[in-house]
Amino acid sequence: GASVTRIDPAAAKRVGTPIEIGERLNDVAVGEGSVWVIDVFSGTLSQIDPETNELVGDARQVGSNPRGVKTGFGYVWVANGGDDNVARVDPDAAEVVDEIPVGDDPGDVAVGEGRVWASNTADATVTPIRP
Repeated sequence: GASVTRIDPAAAKRVGTPIEIGERLNDVAVGEGSVWVIDVFSGTLSQIDPETNELVGDARQVGSNPRGVKTGFGYVWVANGGDDNVARVDPDAAEVVDEIPVGDDPGDVAVGEGRVWASNTADATVTPIRP
């Protein structure tokens, strides 16, 4: 399995016990009150409470081959390479509320300048998304 480990940046040391999650973790985001981790093998998004360092509920299915996760504009955004979309996830319910079509094989997302941006690796394009 795979795990997430919290690091104290001032001391450059591990804090607490690693949190066991999934098979192959691909990206981590912090925001909307939680730590969000995607597992590329299972197509899931896991939520960690940063105060307790514990998982919140079960991992949720977000799509095929999720490769990038970011937070912003009140949502969690997941680039799903296998589905050619970006999933918009409600952080309170931890559920996908929208699947936005983007280019071919999105590899990551970025948040800024009033948009969410999907970088599409197979067709070398960037898709802007209005949040």
